[in-house]
Amino acid sequence: MKNYTCVTQKSHTLNTATYRKVTCIFILYLPFFVFHYNTKKFYEINCRWFVAENKDVIIYTDGGCDPNPGAGGYGVVLIYGKHRKELSGGFRLTTNNRMEMYAAIMALETLKEPCKVKLYSDSKYLVNAMTLGWIKRWENKGWSKVKNPDLWKKIAGQCKRHKVEFLWVKGHNGNPNNERCDVLALNASKAKNLQVDEIYENNSNIKEMEDFPIHDAQDTKPAAKYKIVEEGQPCRKCSTPVIKKTPRRKKLKPGQSYYFEYFFFCPNCKAMYMVEEAKRYYSENLKDGKQFEKVSAYNLGLERDNHR
Repeated sequence: MKNYTCVTQKSHTLNTATYRKVTCIFILYLPFFVFHYNTKKFYEINCRWFVAENKDVIIYTDGGCDPNPGAGGYGVVLIYGKHRKELSGGFRLTTNNRMEMYAAIMALETLKEPCKVKLYSDSKYLVNAMTLGWIKRWENKGWSKVKNPDLWKKIAGQCKRHKVEFLWVKGHNGNPNNERCDVLALNASKAKNLQVDEIYENNSNIKEMEDFPIHDAQDTKPAAKYKIVEEGQPCRKCSTPVIKKTPRRKKLKPGQSYYFEYFFFCPNCKAMYMVEEAKRYYSENLKDGKQFEKVSAYNLGLERDNHR
């Protein structure tokens, strides 16, 4: 009995010591777990409200170049509460469209944290692309037919980081912030040691496709007489990007020698643009009083040369 009693007392002593150790460890680590849990909840609840109060930012942007393409600049005005910041920069060779887009990119990249942004621009080319869902369609198609894909990708990335609302403001209409952006852009384009728009200068295809100015439908200035030769160029009347359409085949009229295989159409103002590259000529060889064969203007010229 004595031996049994001793073993029991020893076992009871060991269990008590282990229990005390576990209790001490629990008491020591309990504040850490409580602090970690409360800190997480604090950031999830309180800091979410705090950050939301500091996200509202107003941005005005403008860009352009003279001539187009040519030396260009952009101007940005950022407004947060009582704080105000201005940005500007210039490139030695670029286009109006690229400067309008670059201004928006620089403004959004300057923000150090995700913000709720209202971005005002006088470029309908930029605003319509963002508000009418064009940029989503371009992204779904892999940016295959869009102009300036390098800049559109950056804008799409920034819109995923920030909650951006794009708003159109009429240019040169007395808006002080828009006028200030215009001054910043103009001064930046006339500065010395301008930056190099490497993607534009190194890509001849972009230079050919972007050789057209921007014009807003409500501007008092007349639209520039530039040629519509590519899908996506802004309409000469309202600056909405045009789309390519194929006309319905109609019965050949007497004396008709050519037709247009396709044309460009503005989905906004319904303007149509016929291009010389789409003109197709019927062959001069007649068969049973009907004209079937179609040839290009270039081939037709060769045929005529051979008959002489």
